[in-house]
Amino acid sequence: MSCPLTPAEKLEKPLSKLTIQYFGAFRAAANMEKEEVVFTPNTTLFVLLAKLASKNGETFRGEVFAADGESLREDITVTVNGAIVKHKNVPKVYLQPEDVIQLFPVFPGGG
Repeated sequence: MSCPLTPAEKLEKPLSKLTIQYFGAFRAAANMEKEEVVFTPNTTLFVLLAKLASKNGETFRGEVFAADGESLREDITVTVNGAIVKHKNVPKVYLQPEDVIQLFPVFPGGG
């Protein structure tokens, strides 16, 4: 299942694919383990997350975004190709073909 493209996005070329992997509550909210997503050049991680939230519904949106709807929840971890992305950098990270994005909730425990 892919995120739908807007008419303007369909005109931009070339399209690229990346993989989203969902863990914990994200997996339950998206109702899948992973998916391939088609995106256009100059797409940021923030834009991708917003599109996924629109596609996957309010439960998913609530897992990703804070109550203001403009920032990520403090208790989630987002990685790109295994590297943790600081929340303040999410709008500045431009996606690349074949990237692997992982969404992790906070896992209880520690020590």
